[in-house]
Amino acid sequence: MIFKKFDFISPQITLYFKGNRIHPSIFSGIVTIISYLIILVFGIFYTLSFIYKKDPKIYFFTRYIEDAGTFPLNASSMFHFIQMVTTDDNKYHPIDFDAVRFIGLEETIDNYMNIINLYDYDHWEYGPCDNKTDTKGIEHLITQDYFEQSACIKKYFNSKDQLYYYKNDINFKWPIILKGCSNPNRTFYGVIMEKCKNDKYKTNCKSTNEINDYIKHSSVVFQLMNQYADILNYKSTFIKMFYSLTTGLFDNSITVNHFNFNPAISITHKGIFFDFDNEEKSYVFTQNDKIIMNNSNNSNVLVGFYF
Repeated sequence: MIFKKFDFISPQITLYFKGNRIHPSIFSGIVTIISYLIILVFGIFYTLSFIYKKDPKIYFFTRYIEDAGTFPLNASSMFHFIQMVTTDDNKYHPIDFDAVRFIGLEETIDNYMNIINLYDYDHWEYGPCDNKTDTKGIEHLITQDYFEQSACIKKYFNSKDQLYYYKNDINFKWPIILKGCSNPNRTFYGVIMEKCKNDKYKTNCKSTNEINDYIKHSSVVFQLMNQYADILNYKSTFIKMFYSLTTGLFDNSITVNHFNFNPAISITHKGIFFDFDNEEKSYVFTQNDKIIMNNSNNSNVLVGFYF
């Protein structure tokens, strides 16, 4: 009957020898146990490798992008601070803010040297660093001596209001690097180190002889937050570190440092059963181009640093 072909309930016809379906042996049993153990070990090994991503597949390539992104100059991105070194023993020492000062602005050094009144321009002023407020999230990276006697961005001057705003003020804003040098809407930022001079906001500068003596025995170190890509680190691709750039101080010349960066993007595939991408944007310092300018006009400017 045709219905017999649909019978999946009735048991199969089998023939057993003394109740066994096979002819077992001690040797076969030992081989079977060893085989199962090998399969179990390899199963655990490859399962753990898959779960903990111990053998990731990596692809790396370079391409042109017109918009490099947005990079604020604070602890979330391009954090930096400035230190002084004594040339006699090559050791760090506290910055004397009554002898030198550091101004950040979005003007070239040529334009800055021709500026008659600094307070006609928006700018940032540097002061003593604070490891509690300036380095939130990267405190563990600060190992340099005299960090809290180094120079960090402390306040922003709004030329329209003619007022300084400290970092805890709602009107404070950070300098930002936008787009990248290949974009027509790019921005840049420069830090000018100059001799202290008295004006309506600063009245306690040291004498000319004291300032010159201080500069004569000092060099300046720009501590720049850099990152390198550890492509084998599955949890965090970009590893942060500080890169030190040292510049001498001279009476008759001005050294201008141009910091060059490449934007970097890491795309990591995560998930076990359902895949999703984790994209991390960053940057990598590539080189410092130094230009020496003649200080024939006896300008107060000593050094320039440009992003």
